[in-house]
Amino acid sequence: MFVEQSSYRETIRIRVMEQVLVGGRWKKRLVQHVGTAHDDLERELLLDRAREIVDIRRHPGQLDLAFASSTLRRQVRAVGEYWEGAELVLGTLFDAFGISMFSIGWRSARS
Repeated sequence: MFVEQSSYRETIRIRVMEQVLVGGRWKKRLVQHVGTAHDDLERELLLDRAREIVDIRRHPGQLDLAFASSTLRRQVRAVGEYWEGAELVLGTLFDAFGISMFSIGWRSARS
């Protein structure tokens, strides 16, 4: 499954596609049309939505943490032995379960 961008008149179509074997040949099959973008901002928003659709279809039923934006998920990276963004992930989990990080003696990697 993949995200496809294609020009259509003066716009860009964003679609989720998959490859299927038909009669011994690989063909693209439309899974879902996400939308049509008229400018770069719309295109980026539709691409983010299309990536979410691909993730949901690849991993159905998987727990999804609601972060502020999908761009935060792509910015988590290793810095030394710590993962930048781990506090964001753990903080979200702790908030969901009502656990205070200070009550369990959690220390920030930045301090």
